[in-house]
Amino acid sequence: MNVLIRLLSIMLLFAAAARGAEGFKVESTLKIGDTGKTVGMNTYFTGGKIYDIIDDAGKGEITIFDRAGDVFVLLDPACRIQTRLKASEMREKIDANRIQLLKNKDPFVVFAAKPKFDESIDETTGSMKFQSHWIDYAVETHTAGSPEMVADYFDFCDWYCYLNCRLNPWTINPLIRMEVSRALRELGRLPDKISVTVYPDGKKLLARSEKLESRHRYSLRLSEVDLKDIANAEAFVQQLRVLPFVDYQVEVGKKKPERKN
Repeated sequence: MNVLIRLLSIMLLFAAAARGAEGFKVESTLKIGDTGKTVGMNTYFTGGKIYDIIDDAGKGEITIFDRAGDVFVLLDPACRIQTRLKASEMREKIDANRIQLLKNKDPFVVFAAKPKFDESIDETTGSMKFQSHWIDYAVETHTAGSPEMVADYFDFCDWYCYLNCRLNPWTINPLIRMEVSRALRELGRLPDKISVTVYPDGKKLLARSEKLESRHRYSLRLSEVDLKDIANAEAFVQQLRVLPFVDYQVEVGKKKPERKN
């Protein structure tokens, strides 16, 4: 289940808003298949950092990306621990692994390493479709107001995909999503709703499928409540015990068994 939540969390990072004087905020509601389970998440862009906070009464996991510092900071307030990953080193390892994936005998793995979609767009509504044998995306979009904002935002989308691959080495779906991000970036369009249908065994008669959906709301400026969330995240950076990445995952796994699902 946690893998799906992380998969969905990347979906929210395809949404964006116009840049305000203090930054901007994306509020997302993520729906997992037919389970009825939803996950709320807020993402803030401000001061050269991006704060991605799962809504869980102040105890949700927090990811901070410091672009200038080339580092991801992962915070788990419930476990009272944190860890850090150097972004550029993480990208280099995953890019190298992508080359190996192209030699895999599994056709889905090869597709994930170098995905190609049949793309279409309805110019009237802004709806876009990305279709393949393995996974389909239906994206409701709008035209972005700022080319600079598009560049900044989708840069982070790609970085977050790299992070997801590092956190969940058994999944390569984030590599697929980077291709969708590329297409949206080139068109200067930002998503309002993303619907994903995954076909684990490929499209065929009576094919098994899994569905995911995300919706997004945008705020052009950060409110006092938003700034408080950011301040709390920075306070956790000072307060929580720092662990090496492997030890961090072990500790979180002990206290949150669902992360292994």
